[in-house]
Amino acid sequence: MAALDRKATHLLILDDDSDSRFFLRSNLVRAGFGEVHTTGDPHTAMTYLQKHKVSAVLVSSESKSAGGGLAFVKELRGKASPNATIPILLVVPSGDANILQQGIHDGVNDFVVRPISLSGLLKRVEKACLNRSITPSREVL
Repeated sequence: MAALDRKATHLLILDDDSDSRFFLRSNLVRAGFGEVHTTGDPHTAMTYLQKHKVSAVLVSSESKSAGGGLAFVKELRGKASPNATIPILLVVPSGDANILQQGIHDGVNDFVVRPISLSGLLKRVEKACLNRSITPSREVL
């Protein structure tokens, strides 16, 4: 597998919990990831994605604003734009199989399970950035 230049990455975190945003951002920056932008508002996140090329997006499934994290995922995947293929990592509570199934259905690329393991977080974000050009399947069986 090719090595990722972490400094060249551009990440977006959408989570309405400021402590969670701080935890994710500080650990990703400390691990050497380049630009890490955070917001608690889905509309701000969507506007940001229209103006910036982002390597991956981390979205909290527990977000309550504007329908929640899965509503944001559905909206992003529904857009006919280059941003519709951005890798999405859904941050989920431990043991919630329904959210995992819904996330897969809505086009999430991977999951980060709470409580968050730093090594797991870094591994998944790096994998998502390396696979930036892979589009989730939309085939209906």
